[in-house]
Amino acid sequence: MTDIFPTINSTISPDALCKFVQQQYGLSERTECSIIRLAMNHLYRIQDGEKSYVFRVYTHNLRTELEVEEEVRLLTHLKENGRPVAYPIAALSKSFIQKIQAPEGERFGVLFSFAKGKKAAKFSPETSFLIG
Repeated sequence: MTDIFPTINSTISPDALCKFVQQQYGLSERTECSIIRLAMNHLYRIQDGEKSYVFRVYTHNLRTELEVEEEVRLLTHLKENGRPVAYPIAALSKSFIQKIQAPEGERFGVLFSFAKGKKAAKFSPETSFLIG
């Protein structure tokens, strides 16, 4: 018997995601995609020539589409008001949120600008609270 166990958090193929992002955002054929981090949300680096982006794939059922929309709205507001944040980028369809059919169900994805900088060390509980 070969029962297939349900999936709760799959890893999206970087190659397949690359093709998806190329189509959705009109990026070039030389675009490359690699995994940055697999954690609560999965982060992929998208490299199109000299331009870098980050594509976040949200964990299934971790956030509602409305919650992701509000995150997009907040980051767009901060960018428009001159704050140095990684900001969401709209697809050719003008939508910020992409829907991805993964084995566990629908997941959301958003393309962000690439924020240059260095990774900070582990945060203290106080700093984590302030960031959250």
